[in-house]
Amino acid sequence: MSKDIETITFGNDNYAIIKEIPYKNTVFLYLSNINDENDVLIQKLANDMDTIIPLDDEREFDLACSIFFKNIN
Repeated sequence: MSKDIETITFGNDNYAIIKEIPYKNTVFLYLSNINDENDVLIQKLANDMDTIIPLDDEREFDLACSIFFKNIN
């Protein structure tokens, strides 16, 4: 099966956007390195909805993980 995926680049690494989940005033991005299945990131969109920024802290990471696992279909 062939499917187009949206990718973004951090440094020299390309990441596929696995899922975008809006939650309250935040959109969490779940990313997977295209060349390394063990390299995953969780980021979020800034208020401008164009800029990708890191999570604030461990609490926000835990929240993002919880939201992701509740949304797996």
